[in-house]
Amino acid sequence: QALPRWAQQRRQIQGMIGVSYVVDAFVLLIYAHAGTIPAIIGPAYAACGLFSVASYIVLSETGFTERFKDHYFVAPQAIVSMAILLGFTWIAPEVGVIFLCTLFVVFNFSSLRSTPAQTAVVWTAMAFGLAGLFLLTDKPIAMPHGSYLERFATNRYQHHQPFFAIEPIELL
Repeated sequence: QALPRWAQQRRQIQGMIGVSYVVDAFVLLIYAHAGTIPAIIGPAYAACGLFSVASYIVLSETGFTERFKDHYFVAPQAIVSMAILLGFTWIAPEVGVIFLCTLFVVFNFSSLRSTPAQTAVVWTAMAFGLAGLFLLTDKPIAMPHGSYLERFATNRYQHHQPFFAIEPIELL
């Protein structure tokens, strides 16, 4: 039985999101190898992201998301992704700029499929999260560049982001 186009798109989008978490985790492992962050950060980030993706797939495949006007479940998914990114910015501020850049990519793509009201809710959640991160902690958010390996990891991250930024547009 053929799946509706939107069901195929949801699966493709979740696949790309999952791959993006894994690629980011690989970059985090390069930073760990450089001694910038603990080695557990990359696998923990991938586990959180992939759990989020798997949870959404279960909600989608069981028909739970069909009960809502937005069966793509964009706003809840964006807020969960933003919570993961803000959490890891707090946990690993040494590479926090990477998470913050991804945070804005998540917001931008979620706003493409959201209503103005949903976009306002997601923006507000992101603004409160960022305010808490910057105003209620003393974490120095950084982008490492002190060694060749750190610069290599930063370069890998910068080259992977545009790839994933282009693909979802084709699906929308």
